[in-house]
Amino acid sequence: MSLRVNTSGAGDSRERIRKYHAEFTFNSVLQNTQQPYATQEKVFESIGNGVLASMSEGLSTCVLAYGQSATGKTYTMMGTESKPGLIPRLCQALGTKHPFDIKVSFLEIYNEKVHDLLAGDAVSTLNSISSLPRRKGNARKDLRVREHPSKGPYVQNLRRVSVSDEAALLALVTEGARRRRTAATRRNAASSRSHALLELCTPRATLHLADLAGRQKEGANINKSLVALSNVISALVNTGSGRSRFVPYRDSALTWLLKDCFSGGGNIFVIATVSPSFACYNESASTLRWAAQVRHLQSPKTTPAPGVVSKADLQAQLNQLLFELGNHYIRYIPENGKITYDDDHWLLKPEVNKVECNTASAKIGPKPVIPFGNVRDVIARREQFFQPYCDNYFKYKHLPYVGMYCFHRPVLCLIDPDVMKHVLIKDFDHFQSHGIFSGGVGDPLAGHLFNLHGASWKSLRAKMSPSFSSSKLKGMYPFVESIANDALAYADARADGAMNFSDFYEKYTMEIIGSVGFGVECNGFKNDNSEFCVRGHEYFDPRSLYWTLVRALAFFAPDLFNKFKIRRINPEIIDFFYNLVKQTVSYRQNNNYKRNDFLQTLIDLKNNDSIDHKGATNTQVGVFSINDVASNVMLYMFAGYETSATAGQMAAYELALNPHVQDKARAEIRRVLAKHNGECTYEAQSEMVYMNMVLDEAMRKYPPMRALFRRCTKEFRMPNSDVVIDEGTLVFIPIQAVQMDADIFPEPETFDPERFSPERKAKMHPCHWMPFGEGPRKCLGLRQGYVQSKLALVKLLHSYELTLDGRTQVPPAIKASSLACAVDGGVWLKLKKLEV
Repeated sequence: MSLRVNTSGAGDSRERIRKYHAEFTFNSVLQNTQQPYATQEKVFESIGNGVLASMSEGLSTCVLAYGQSATGKTYTMMGTESKPGLIPRLCQALGTKHPFDIKVSFLEIYNEKVHDLLAGDAVSTLNSISSLPRRKGNARKDLRVREHPSKGPYVQNLRRVSVSDEAALLALVTEGARRRRTAATRRNAASSRSHALLELCTPRATLHLADLAGRQKEGANINKSLVALSNVISALVNTGSGRSRFVPYRDSALTWLLKDCFSGGGNIFVIATVSPSFACYNESASTLRWAAQVRHLQSPKTTPAPGVVSKADLQAQLNQLLFELGNHYIRYIPENGKITYDDDHWLLKPEVNKVECNTASAKIGPKPVIPFGNVRDVIARREQFFQPYCDNYFKYKHLPYVGMYCFHRPVLCLIDPDVMKHVLIKDFDHFQSHGIFSGGVGDPLAGHLFNLHGASWKSLRAKMSPSFSSSKLKGMYPFVESIANDALAYADARADGAMNFSDFYEKYTMEIIGSVGFGVECNGFKNDNSEFCVRGHEYFDPRSLYWTLVRALAFFAPDLFNKFKIRRINPEIIDFFYNLVKQTVSYRQNNNYKRNDFLQTLIDLKNNDSIDHKGATNTQVGVFSINDVASNVMLYMFAGYETSATAGQMAAYELALNPHVQDKARAEIRRVLAKHNGECTYEAQSEMVYMNMVLDEAMRKYPPMRALFRRCTKEFRMPNSDVVIDEGTLVFIPIQAVQMDADIFPEPETFDPERFSPERKAKMHPCHWMPFGEGPRKCLGLRQGYVQSKLALVKLLHSYELTLDGRTQVPPAIKASSLACAVDGGVWLKLKKLEV
């Protein structure tokens, strides 16, 4: 590009031309000039395809529009409804390249203040933006820019929205752009007054789209950020000669947030817009000089982001997958995308409709559907995860067990409680593994007690058992009671109204896990956007279809994970919790700080100490690393969140549905508290036997996990049978079906806590009621679970009467996407204040 140098006042009056190099130049002003007119389509073809190619290589990419006001930056980036710009076209293109697993954030920087352009009541996954309210006036909340030690700069409390379709993405971006601050100038009736930063995160790479405001006479801080941007680029370009030069990223919010883009972490595409007017000569020259300097920035790092594989690696994985399909007589035809099956192998005749545990012996089972086996409706999200096993329990009750298929894999579904007792207790050494994929290499949170088996499991369980002794639980109790008091205050604010008990118990349980397990205060009752709570909820209820399917595959096809290096958990979640534990442990050790919680017990183990059942300290050698601490803290969340939350909210639901049971429970609470001078001490809650019976009956009808699962670790011959279970076979025990069996619990739909009186419970078959599992792998923290679930109910029932709200379904419908007994629509109950 050539620019004629202004010679006015210069000593040399000869005409001079200064040349600036650019990959592309566009004329978007006059269509009748010598240079061809560039349409929005032409701009996208030239720049957009390069952006998409950069992202396909796993490189974070930044598109930066820079120039004087009224030179077409926003038009180039956003365009109009009839002539969409670069951003809408990139959104459409990403929609064709990704099965919409995209997270969106959109912010503006005005006078060095960061505002969220997507703030409002947006949900995490949108099909439209109808829930994003129009902003009234200039009401904006200033957000703070912070820097994560490993992830870099970020905006605290900035909303990130997951989208599942192209229309939602475009609508979201359009709404964010509409909210951006504008003002009228002499050249533009709606000139942008702020810098806008749009971020689109895909599973492979992140795209940053920045539309910068031009220099403004009235905006000193806007000009300051542009000067800071120039200083950063100058420092980066001039760095060399062996000495590292300070780069002033933090001089402005703009440069701080774009730090990773400019420090060699990705590709940068600069769109420099200039005016053809001679009156804008100086600004045009300044813009071109700035763009020329940007071209000298260092090349991006060639190493892709963590978890990103090359195209060649993906092709190798695809070839391996096709090979595995071929081994199972399934053929994929790339030309038409169809899958064919070998009829001789897959045709199932009625008289041989069997699922084999080995070639010698088999049991009749439900007919599988190719290629899903018996879990097609689960994959289609029409049935809850364990529903097929519960249904077949009743269909085949005349058998001790029944064969089923998860895709091509045989699964043995147990029906006879005596057979369950063999698997879980008597012959446990043949079924030591839970059988799901644990997380694999590179997941520092996967090596916890739940995922181990064999000698490593036995050793770790022996070391961790004292962590849940009565003395340890009593020491942790004040933290739980304090959070129960916070929960009561949360309910007090909603007195004489309705409250979503599902949401209430999720907040309450997550607070306990944060305090007792991780040693941090989440403040979830006051802050719905607490990062700990948001990350924790996403761990249990993935927001995207991709992570939901991956979680299902952990049960159905665990060997695929190691074969194709698939991560079971979103790496962002893993990094957050691992770094949180690591920082907390470091702080405690550096400051010689101790706290009587679960994390401290693990820190003591890491420091070669263990706590025996009497609370004494015993020295041990080589017990724990920091990864062991982090993974077993994560187990505290994994094992304690959904179990306690489900038990508590479903007990509250049944109490509201059965007032006579509620009255009896309240009478016990008031009697015991009066005995203890009104204080709900550890000893007081231990005396509330009927409340334990209420929780037991709630967990009978709504067990947190509807099935137990084991994988055969050593070949096993079924008792009194010729059937041999091969090593590696998955065994499912549909505990909800057992616990709702009328032959075991008469009138199973009736809520009757008397079933679990101490006398009757002591005589119960060990495999008739198993919400905490059974046998050597029974949950270590079951007593802590009772305390957590019970204490909030105790506080509420003492002061309130619970009644059903019209929004609660009777009977409750279970979410098809949930592993636990999560109620679709939530449990809504009314709170009526009582005289105390």
